[in-house]
Amino acid sequence: MTDHFLLLFCGLHSIAFAVFHLFFWKILRWNTELNQLGRINRGVMQILNVQLIVVFLGIGGLCLYFGESLKDSPPGRFLLGTMAVFWLVRLVQQFIFFKQRGWLLLLSAMFLTGMLLFAYAAFF
Repeated sequence: MTDHFLLLFCGLHSIAFAVFHLFFWKILRWNTELNQLGRINRGVMQILNVQLIVVFLGIGGLCLYFGESLKDSPPGRFLLGTMAVFWLVRLVQQFIFFKQRGWLLLLSAMFLTGMLLFAYAAFF
C-alpha cells in the first residue's frame, strides 16, 4: 500500500469517528440518559464528546491534506504514533469497561484498525 492511500485511510478513519461521535446524542439517548448525571458530569460528557469530534476532524484533515509531511517528518511520525497509541489504549479500555457483544465487537475491530493504520503509517 502506498503512503498516499495509507494516510487517506487514516484520514477517513478519523473523519468517520468524528461523524460517529456527532450521533452520540441520538445513539446513546443522551437527552434522557445524561439527566441521570449531575450537572457537572453531564457537561463533562458532552464537552469531551465535542472535543473528540474536533480532534478527529483535525487528525483526519492532517492526514488527508498534509499526509506526506506527516510521513516525512519526525513530528509527523510522532503524531501518527501517538494516534496509534490512542487507538490501542481505546481498544484495551473497550475490554475493561464493556462486555463484547454485538456492535461493541464491531467498534473493537474499528479501534484495532485505527491502531494498525496509524502504527503502520508511523513506523513503516
